[in-house]
This record gives sequence, C-alpha cells and structure tokens, in this order.
Amino acid sequence: EERDRGRTILDTIAEGFLLLDRDWTVLQMNPAGLRIARMDAGDIIGRNHWDVWPEAIDSEAGRMYRRVMRDRVAGTAEYRQRTADGVEIWCEVRAYPTADGGLVSFFRDVTERKAAEDKLRAADRRKDEFLAMLAHELRNPLAPIAAAADLLRIGRLDENRVRQSSAIIGRQVRHMTSLVDDLLDVSRVTRGLVTLARAPVAART
Repeated sequence: EERDRGRTILDTIAEGFLLLDRDWTVLQMNPAGLRIARMDAGDIIGRNHWDVWPEAIDSEAGRMYRRVMRDRVAGTAEYRQRTADGVEIWCEVRAYPTADGGLVSFFRDVTERKAAEDKLRAADRRKDEFLAMLAHELRNPLAPIAAAADLLRIGRLDENRVRQSSAIIGRQVRHMTSLVDDLLDVSRVTRGLVTLARAPVAART
C-alpha cells in the first residue's frame, strides 16, 4: 500500500522525478519528467544517464549530480538543454542521495521564468541607456547657458549682445524644459498614471 501510494504521488506531481542507481542507470522517471524531457520511457529506463543526456556531462547540472553522488550531500542547479525534438528549455534541478548509493532528482521546466528574467534585465539595460542619453542631452544646453551668463556678468555688453545672450539662455532653457517634460511623461507612463481620453476627432485636425 505504501509503495502504491508513493507511486501515485510521483505519477501525479507536476515536477519531473528521476531515480538513478549508483552506476547511473535510470531506474524510474515519472510522466511529468517524460513530458518535460519530451521522451518515451523506453528511451530512458534501464539506460545510463550520460548515454541518454551526453550534453549534460559538462553542464552545471551534470557537475552537481556527480558532486551529490560523490559527497552524498543534496544539491541544486539550473540547466539549459535541447530536447529530442530540438526545443531549448531551462530546468531547475534538485538532487538528493539515496540510501542504496544512487540519487533521486526532481526537476521542473523554468523556461518561462528565465524568459521573464531576461526581459527584466533587458528593460533594466534600456533604462540605464535612456538615463545616460538623458544626462547627455541635459548637459548639452548648459554650455551655451553658462557662456551667455558669463558674458552678462562682465557687464560691458551693448544692447544687442545682451539681447543675444538672453535669447540663447531662453532658447536653451526651453530645450531643457522640454527634455524634463519628456522625462516626467515617461515617469507617468511607467507608473500607470496616464489615462487616454477616447473621442472622435476630425481627420483634418
């Protein structure tokens, strides 16, 4: 009864389950594991683990497996593999030593999570690039503003030069104001504070 109960649990969990003996022979894999590996039981059960997945030998998961088998201490790793039908997936793998010298492994497909992490890293990189560009654009108007302010400070300018310096400062300040407004708009969008007013408009407008 205990055996049947354990088998029912392993057959119904969403995680992959793999049982290896001390010689790396695959003794058991549950339906979830076969589904994640995209393989049939006949292609795996009774075969050497490294013959079934030779690409895993030098992977982080492969090294972790050998460490668990050698040191008899549980381990965990993430592993990117190409399945039999050519699909590339990421798996989170946990391995535990068994009493008879082998090991048991639980693994799950974390491809979607890894894709989300990649998107977050890309978004963070784009944010850094945007801030660097913004800093550069905000510094550009400062040079003409500083130069015009220095000329005004001298105090020996004719009316035309004063007007010209004032125009330079005004133009550059308007440019900086436009950049800051753009930045505030970006902030409003990212915080979800922008609401769209939907209304029919004339094509000419």
